[in-house]
Amino acid sequence: MRYDEPVFGADPGYDGEPVLNPPETGPAPISSPAPPQAAEPTRYAGGIYIPAAPPTPRAAPTHLPVPVVTRPPRYRAGDYATAARALLPRGRAWSTDPDSVQGRVLAAIGEGFARSDAAATTLLAGTLPGAETAMLPEWEATLGLPDPALGDAPTIAQRLDQVRGRFVGIGGQSRGAIIAFAAALGFTIRITNFAPFRAGLSTVGNPVASDAWSFVWGVTVTATTGALPIAALMRELDAIKPAETTVILLT
Repeated sequence: MRYDEPVFGADPGYDGEPVLNPPETGPAPISSPAPPQAAEPTRYAGGIYIPAAPPTPRAAPTHLPVPVVTRPPRYRAGDYATAARALLPRGRAWSTDPDSVQGRVLAAIGEGFARSDAAATTLLAGTLPGAETAMLPEWEATLGLPDPALGDAPTIAQRLDQVRGRFVGIGGQSRGAIIAFAAALGFTIRITNFAPFRAGLSTVGNPVASDAWSFVWGVTVTATTGALPIAALMRELDAIKPAETTVILLT
């Protein structure tokens, strides 16, 4: 075998004889990632296939700003440091002087307890619907908000008003329930019902309405105290109105 034109690279061995080395090759090509597979259907009894539900996102996607609120703690760092000094053992080795080394260490520990206290207070306040906390996007995702009637850049006050309105509404489709629901959104309204024109009952000046107007009721906004626009109110009323009726806005 000749090594003049080796197919493999040759290196001199420890005894002078050439050692054949295989040619160097580059790394194996990286295959393109496979497209994500669709969720396989789940088989149930009786041979019925039901598509698997898509995974639930861990966080509610939102492009809107998230309010950042830090509430004060119930107890200050000094309160925790004082309580810790009161729990120290008695003896010459344990100083109760706040300016001693032990006192300064306990003061630093109290700062950590105060931060935890403030975080817990903020978290508890954020569990209430409509509270100005970082959980606002979670409430919106749960309630199907924010409403498109608010536009592309609703204010935080408008978003909070809608969340509160969805929770405060006690339900019902009576006149009083709808007026109370509008009040929770920051609107004072008056409801007008319509009836078809009937000879002997209607008078001059009444609208000549058909039978279809029996299923129409109008809303007049007399006062506004919240941040929501009237368009958002009408969308909310359209969602809770009796299914066979139509609600319109009156000037």
